[in-house]
Amino acid sequence: MILRVALCAVVPAAWLVLAGITQQAMGRYSPFDPDYYYLLSSLDLAESKSLGLFQHPGTPAAILGAAVMTGEQLLTGSGEGVQADVLNHPERYLALLRIWSAILIALGLAAVGVVTLRATRSPWLALLLQLSVFMSPVVVNDSVGRFKPEPVLLFACLLFVAVMVAAVRSPNPSSRWFTIAFGLACGLGLATKFTFASVTIVPFLLARGWKQKAEVIAWTLLAFFLFTLPIADRYDDLLMWTQTNLTHTGLYGSGEPGFVETDSYLAGVAALARGNALFGAVLIIALAAIALVATKDRQSQDFRALCALTVSLIVGFALVTKHGSFADANRYLFCSYCLLGLTLWLSVTTYTRLSFATPAVRYLVPAAVLAVAASVITVMPPSLSAHINRLHAAKASQLDRDSKLAVLEEGTWKNYVRIYDLGTQRTPLNGLFQASYYSTSHLEALGRTFPTTYFCDSGNCTADNWKTKHIVGLDHQAITPTELIARHGAHIVMIYGHTPTIEAVK
Repeated sequence: MILRVALCAVVPAAWLVLAGITQQAMGRYSPFDPDYYYLLSSLDLAESKSLGLFQHPGTPAAILGAAVMTGEQLLTGSGEGVQADVLNHPERYLALLRIWSAILIALGLAAVGVVTLRATRSPWLALLLQLSVFMSPVVVNDSVGRFKPEPVLLFACLLFVAVMVAAVRSPNPSSRWFTIAFGLACGLGLATKFTFASVTIVPFLLARGWKQKAEVIAWTLLAFFLFTLPIADRYDDLLMWTQTNLTHTGLYGSGEPGFVETDSYLAGVAALARGNALFGAVLIIALAAIALVATKDRQSQDFRALCALTVSLIVGFALVTKHGSFADANRYLFCSYCLLGLTLWLSVTTYTRLSFATPAVRYLVPAAVLAVAASVITVMPPSLSAHINRLHAAKASQLDRDSKLAVLEEGTWKNYVRIYDLGTQRTPLNGLFQASYYSTSHLEALGRTFPTTYFCDSGNCTADNWKTKHIVGLDHQAITPTELIARHGAHIVMIYGHTPTIEAVK
């Protein structure tokens, strides 16, 4: 038994190692959106202020961030308060939040392994469901070494998988405890990102009778409310944002009124289908198993669970293909990808219609594990290698940038005022400035913390033309060239270009 439990710890440990490798490759500065947005949103919550971000809704990520920030202050606080500490050291806090995001996912993977081992006595199945996280590069690349909604979303999906396994293998799947567990997992997922909506179909279809279905809905709504309490004052905005997305054909609520545009939808179906061979293969296997068993044993728990998961995958794909023709659409299948391993297992057990302990299934499950492992070995290394290479390239660019910006701290321009061209410079201050358009409660503190830092937010600024551009401080207050010179004298440098170039203004 100890060896079986140890086997269940392999994948969580591997995830933590992979997160460490990604963090090392990334360096101090996050080159991604929306990390800084959720950093400030977490700070909003830590300061008991209205959250700047609410659209996904994404509040569980902010709750995690606020908890980490508060805990860090209690343990190692500088005495200046959480706001000043985070604004002065954004990279350190982002690194800390990425570590805790990785720990959260590792805990979710461990939960899947332990629950599966307890429910089925099969370390093979536990390994299969844990490895299924790696079946899609989208899930890994969007979660490992990141601080954003996706790590929490993956955790919610893993909790859902654990509850599904326990419910399917339980002699009493209609137990109220499963209803509550499904509701909590679904509420957490929905509060993290609305793309979890397709997953919530599963417990609703799996519930026996309208009373249990109503209880699943009630617990899901209660959990959703609890996890979105930080944006209770913005429910009207959230409802309006959701309605706009649902009633317009374009991306993020743009375009003409209507649910879908037919040509765009068909293009989205074709584009997503071409890039999702593994997703399509698992779906075909599931549909084949359902067709073969439908006339023999429709009431088995395995069959009902497989049907519910298959509907979820189809609905998830159909919803994403509303905007599926744009290049980044794959990431909206995130939750569906997380269910592929579970769907594959239930396809096997549904087809055999035997208990898990029978010899016939014992051979099929290791075969399924090998199939998943083969797909992981085939797909993941090239994808991870490309992802980490991109991070190394970004890190090299950061080091080059930092070495050039170091002259501002040590050289002739040490006490000069800095104007950054927002269109070309990717720095922590740039990230904070852009994120502060949402989390506006920190503007005064940002201006106070960085009184000699300004941004040219109209782009294409140089030392020659900066006087014709729009200049603002970190507090978003516009300032004219005349006012800037009057306030700081002639000691002003312009920082522009990706390299970057630093020049005293003329």
